[in-house]
Amino acid sequence: MKRAFTLIELLVVIAIIAILAAILFPVFAQAKKSAKGAVTLSNTKQITLATIMYGSDSDDTFVPYMYWGDITTAACYFGGDLYTPWTILLVPYMKNTDLYTDPLEQPPSAVPAGWPANSWKSIVPEFGYNYTTLAPVWSGTGSSGPSSYWYSQPYTMTSVGRPADVVLHSATSWKEWWWWYGGYTMVSVGMQDAPDCNDIPQWCFQNWGVGGNITNITGGSDVEGSETGFATLQLANQATFSFVDGHSKRLTPASGAQGTNFYMEMPSGNLVINNPSIYRWNLQ
Repeated sequence: MKRAFTLIELLVVIAIIAILAAILFPVFAQAKKSAKGAVTLSNTKQITLATIMYGSDSDDTFVPYMYWGDITTAACYFGGDLYTPWTILLVPYMKNTDLYTDPLEQPPSAVPAGWPANSWKSIVPEFGYNYTTLAPVWSGTGSSGPSSYWYSQPYTMTSVGRPADVVLHSATSWKEWWWWYGGYTMVSVGMQDAPDCNDIPQWCFQNWGVGGNITNITGGSDVEGSETGFATLQLANQATFSFVDGHSKRLTPASGAQGTNFYMEMPSGNLVINNPSIYRWNLQ
C-alpha cells in the first residue's frame, strides 16, 4: 500500500524550504555584489595601467585633465573649440571603453541622439582622476589651450615622492562629464589650482565633508559619495582607489583622508592637512 505525504508533512517541507531560501538569498546577493566589486577593482587597475602607459609615451608626464585643439581625439566642441578630456586620451591604451563602467553603480545614463555609444562611456565615466594634484588646471592663455579657457599642466610621474600612497584614480558615483577631485575648486586669485593641494586644502580637498562643492552641484548631501569627494563607499563602507605605482585597493574614508582631520559629517571648509607626510593627495 502506497503512503502519501500528509498535509502537515508538506507544510513542514515547504516551511523548511522557505527558511533556507530566506537564509541563502541574501548570501547569494552578497556574493553577486562581491563579484561586481572584483570587476570594479579590476577596471580601476586597468585604467591606472593605461594612465601609466600614457605617461611612458609622453615624456613621463601624467595624462592631462583636458586637451585643446586636436581634431583626431576631440570629444566635443566647447565655446567653438575642440576639447578632449583625459578619458578620451586614454582610450588608445585601453581598447575597451567598457572599463569606464562600474558594475557596482547604477547603469550609465542613456546615450543622447547622435553620440556613439562607446564615446559616451568615455564622456560620462564612472571612475575619477586625481587631476587636481597630478595635472592641475590653469585658466587663461597656455600652450595647449585657447585664451580664456582652462588648460591642464600635468606633473611628471617621477615627481611623486610616495607613488604607493598618492591616489591616481577611484570609483566614483559622479557621472557629470569629467569633473572630479578639483572640479569647481579653482582658486580665485590667479585662477590656478593650489600647488599640491596643500596651500589651500579647503579648496582642493573641499569635496570631503558636508557642504562642499559637490553638495552645491547636486543640491543635497544625500548623494552617494557626497562627503568623500564622490569616492563611492561601495563595499563594507570602503571606496576603491588606485595609486601612482599602479596598485589598487579599497580604503575606508578615514584611510582615504589620512593626514587630515576629516571625519564623516564634518563641515567641508574645516578640513586641515595636519600630516602632509601621509596625506594621499599631494606630490610629496
